[in-house]
Amino acid sequence: MEQGTLFSNLKQQKTLREVDVQLKIKNIAKALVYLHEEGIAHRDIKPENIVMSNNVCKLCDFGWAAICTDRRKTYCGTFDYVAP
Repeated sequence: MEQGTLFSNLKQQKTLREVDVQLKIKNIAKALVYLHEEGIAHRDIKPENIVMSNNVCKLCDFGWAAICTDRRKTYCGTFDYVAP
C-alpha cells in the first residue's frame, strides 16, 4: 500500500482533521461489518494492521482471524493495545 500503515501515517502527521478521522473510521467500520456478516473476527485490530491506499483504510494481517460460530474465550492480539 503506497501510503503505508495508519500507524506510520499518524506518527508522521501528529494530528488529523475531524473529517479525515470520520472517513478512516467509516472505512474500518465497513470492513468490520463485512467480516462480521461473514462470521469472521479479525481479533487484532490496531493502527499497524490498517493500511492506506488512495486515502482508503483497509484491514490487513489476518493471522489472528477466526471463523466464529460461538463466543470465543481465548485471548489474542497485542498486549500494548489491551484496555487496563
